[in-house]
Amino acid sequence: MASASTGSRVSCGRDLNCVPEIADTLGAVAKLGFDFLCMPLFHSRFRREFELEPAKSRSGAQTRSDLLLCGRDWNTLIVGKLSPWIDADSEIETERRNSEAALAQELNFSAYLGLPVFMIPVKGPHNANLARMLLNHIQTGHHTSNFWIRVPLMASEDMREDLIENEPNTCIDDDAGVDEKTWSWWHSFRTLCDYNKRICLAIEIGADMPSDAVIDKWLGEPIKAAILPTSIFLTNKKGFPVLSKAHQRIIFSLFKLEAQFIFTGTSRHTEKDFRSYLQYLEYLNQNRPTPNAYELFAKGYEDYLQSPLQPLMDNLESQTYEVFEKDPIKYSQYQQAVYKCLLDRVPEEQKDTNVQVLMVLGAGRGPLVNASLRAARQADRKLRVYAVEKNPNAVITLENWRFEEWGDQVSVVSCDMREWAAPEKADIIVSELLGSFGDNELSPECLDGAQHFLKDDGVSIPCSYTSFLAPLSSSKLYNEVRGCRERDKDPECHFETPYVVRLHNFHQLADPKPCFTFTHPTTDMNNNRYQCLRFSVGCNSVLHGFAGYFETTLYKDVTLSIKPDTHSPGMFSWFPILFPLKQPISISRDDDVTVRFWRCNNGKKRLPKRLSKEALPSSAGPQKRGDTPGLGFRMTGGPRKRSSSSSSSSGGGGGAGCGQSQPPDSPSGDGGDAGASSGVALKKQIGLVSACGIIIGNIIGSGIFVSPKGVLENASSVGVAIIVWVSTGVITAIGALCYAELGVTIPKSGGDYSYVNDIFGGLAGFLRLWIAVLVIYPTNQAVIALTFSNYILQPLFPNCLPPENGLRLLAAVCLLLLTWVNCHSVRWATCVQDVFTAGKLLALGLIIIMGFVQICKGHYYWLEPVHAFETFRDYDVGLVALSFLQGSFAYGGWNFLNYVTEELVDPYRNLPRAIFISIPVVTFVYVFANVAYVTAMSPQELLASNAVAVTFGEKLLGVMSWIMPISVALSTFGGVNGSLFTSSRLFFAGAREGHLPRLLAMIHVTSCTPIPALLFTLISTLLMLCTSDIYTLINYVGFINYLFYGVTVAGQIVLRVKEPNLYRPIKVSLVWPVIYLLFWAFLLVFSLYSEPLVCGTGLAIMMTGVPVYFLGVYWENKPECCDATIGKITHLCQKLCSVVYPVMEENPEPIVPQKNAGNVEDE
Repeated sequence: MASASTGSRVSCGRDLNCVPEIADTLGAVAKLGFDFLCMPLFHSRFRREFELEPAKSRSGAQTRSDLLLCGRDWNTLIVGKLSPWIDADSEIETERRNSEAALAQELNFSAYLGLPVFMIPVKGPHNANLARMLLNHIQTGHHTSNFWIRVPLMASEDMREDLIENEPNTCIDDDAGVDEKTWSWWHSFRTLCDYNKRICLAIEIGADMPSDAVIDKWLGEPIKAAILPTSIFLTNKKGFPVLSKAHQRIIFSLFKLEAQFIFTGTSRHTEKDFRSYLQYLEYLNQNRPTPNAYELFAKGYEDYLQSPLQPLMDNLESQTYEVFEKDPIKYSQYQQAVYKCLLDRVPEEQKDTNVQVLMVLGAGRGPLVNASLRAARQADRKLRVYAVEKNPNAVITLENWRFEEWGDQVSVVSCDMREWAAPEKADIIVSELLGSFGDNELSPECLDGAQHFLKDDGVSIPCSYTSFLAPLSSSKLYNEVRGCRERDKDPECHFETPYVVRLHNFHQLADPKPCFTFTHPTTDMNNNRYQCLRFSVGCNSVLHGFAGYFETTLYKDVTLSIKPDTHSPGMFSWFPILFPLKQPISISRDDDVTVRFWRCNNGKKRLPKRLSKEALPSSAGPQKRGDTPGLGFRMTGGPRKRSSSSSSSSGGGGGAGCGQSQPPDSPSGDGGDAGASSGVALKKQIGLVSACGIIIGNIIGSGIFVSPKGVLENASSVGVAIIVWVSTGVITAIGALCYAELGVTIPKSGGDYSYVNDIFGGLAGFLRLWIAVLVIYPTNQAVIALTFSNYILQPLFPNCLPPENGLRLLAAVCLLLLTWVNCHSVRWATCVQDVFTAGKLLALGLIIIMGFVQICKGHYYWLEPVHAFETFRDYDVGLVALSFLQGSFAYGGWNFLNYVTEELVDPYRNLPRAIFISIPVVTFVYVFANVAYVTAMSPQELLASNAVAVTFGEKLLGVMSWIMPISVALSTFGGVNGSLFTSSRLFFAGAREGHLPRLLAMIHVTSCTPIPALLFTLISTLLMLCTSDIYTLINYVGFINYLFYGVTVAGQIVLRVKEPNLYRPIKVSLVWPVIYLLFWAFLLVFSLYSEPLVCGTGLAIMMTGVPVYFLGVYWENKPECCDATIGKITHLCQKLCSVVYPVMEENPEPIVPQKNAGNVEDE
């Protein structure tokens, strides 16, 4: 019981004032689900007498025996309570002396029993004698008990008038509001107890709640328990106890502090068991916000003090580098900064000749080098890299990287950057020398010393950084610093050095303010700084020190920050820095806190400069005892009355030390997916089964169930229609073969967009993306969702059509649900796809089986050759072409797996395998489903039906005919999921190439799903639902979609000519793309001839993307206000969605083997 529950369950106790049979009561409490019992050690109404005779000499036991429980139960399950009548600060001397004796007796008996905790109530502001006796008991005893001081969160109504009249005139209490009075009691008591760390807080939460500011102040105190009277619980409609929203908010905050909860009072919900209170609290615990990647990483290291690292002086260990490299955010942001810098410095027309020189200063084990190389590949720019590292041990790792991966593109330099004679000047310098306070790792001095490496127009990444300070209150951290005494060192030196710490149990008294700013490159080499900051606190509090943060601009709008309001989501490379004060300073609400901060450096150590000690609460001598030679920060500060122009200033010792904090090697692992050593990236979670599900599920929508009559209508006979279905399946397989080669040769997500973009250039790729974003995928998803809602609602409206608004509303619900699934997890999305694909295959399998049964019964009239072609009288090339066009549209979706190549497990094997499996399966299903239909219906009946599968079911399935409309609905539901899943990756790929807003290229830090792209897909589809011309738009752009199939396959031939030696894991014979292009050209020309207006409108819609491309993509030097606005919007959305730029694969292109053994043809 002594510590908070280490699991996810909340630790709860039961508070009782009277316990007749302790063993029975303890058993009953445990049976209800409580973890411990809170009870008085002596009877609450037994007022022992220690002063007056004859009661003083009364014999006999004054309380029950300790033998009633075993020692282990006393040590773990019982919290003792002080008798309520004891008043050690009574103004009546006899009562005070008697209370002192009773208090000593109960404290000693608690120690004798070995109780883990003893609870003492504080009922007012006068507690000096109680504090004296408790502190003396702690300091002179040999026990290990802790003490919970029970303080109400807010004074009860009947106490307030008395408080207002009788409060003493103390610094804190002079102007404390009513809701702050009880905090002043606690503050006074713990100050009198010298902040002893064994004295903690048990707050009693009443029905009345103080302001949010006061609650925040309480949450900075060492709260170990919260007492919940049953009287504060409300009753919901079902008769269960619940808490108000205001109470829930503080409960959620207490969960984060891992406080224990104590229920007091009798049950006010007599119809329910007392367990209902615990169950409700556990319900709140299970429904509290999920911790983010940063919180998961820091789990177990909250308020744990760490000394800043000093990599300039010391050589770091491999494990230290490893921890930093796990950060999912930092290196992806560095990659993005280098990527944007390369695009700005090298125009498109110079990308093959202009080689940029990039120097990584402080390369460590190589993460910045890898990020820079990935950025160069992403930008399609040439790069020559120097990796400079002074740590000879890390250089071994760099040399291995160069030998195994980098090659001659990277030169490894084993040297201190300040002593290196560079062979040439750099276009870009990249470093990660920042510490928790920005400059405390000597980044300014290092980069100033390396500035001569840089060309006149060169760029430094980062280009600027600013440190921030904020006053804080935290008795937990104050006690942690007090406990850092070291042998053979001055007992106060630990207050004169900063600490890196994951701030947790603290109260920030004011918003952070900027302190020091540094920019690179710079002409001013003086890095000494002075800053005087003034903070308006606005409430009574106590100052224990200052928290330090930093923000850095890597390049333009690419930033990193540990400042709370702009913290880079999911980043954990840096924790804040703490500058502690030796003595806490009480602050009134009318005070300003002023801190003076110096950064002093003479190249070797702190500059000797002494301040007047009278103005400081601690020494501020020339060389602080906790300092390390190198860099010094000096800090003075204290409160000042706003209304007074002159007052005493006081402050606290600053400290020195250079180095970034080492994030702890968290016991919770790497923070889930986000913490993997490879960083945040699209995860390879799509196996062969799911890959087949994506292809089959996207091809088979509602068409084969609803209206396969388009092919039959134009083919004019059953026989020709079946030939068309088989032929288009073969042509689709050929096209898929061509896409398989492209998919493993250019292993990028985005499918035909990525292939067209890489082969034909940015404009062609953008036009493919433009028509997809503008019309194709929003309309496609809207139509499928409307079909789903139609088949769900139609049974509810048997005599009429479902209302239009109802259809659109249900379609929107379908889209919202599936978007949530896709945002949550790739695995969830693929599971949905697999399940619904299996469902539609089972439904079509049933149709095919019923068709075979019909054939066995002799119902194959329309399949006999003489009848199959009898209506095919006059050979009409136009009608046959239309039937092939309809068949090709029915196979649409065969290329969707190429959109998610980067998420395929082993794409070089599974991409072609999935194609080779799926296309024949779909062809078989399409052909034999149509065969089955004509065994039960004549061609005329089939053409007359608006829902062929439903009519087929009504004819053959009887009472089970409902299976067919359900199958159609489920098929369309799976189709929406597949389209959302794949189209979002297309938009993600487009944003990554710079053709869409960069926000869409970000993924969630833990689920690794492209949430912005999914939300963009959702919004565009919902907008389409609001239009009335969806089907018209589909007709216009269907031609364009088909056009780009041929352009992509033509690109395969172009790529063979341009790069004949490019390694291709799959290499199909050129006969196949030629056959596909001939068929494609035939249908394309016929479409233009038969529907010139429709095709022309589609082309016009596509061409509207040309001016958009030149304004939005090609024009790079946009006004700074545009970039700044976009950057702010991106950063805001990034925080809302917890998304970051992903880390690209180390080797997006396959390594060329000695022999091309995988070719289909010999060269």
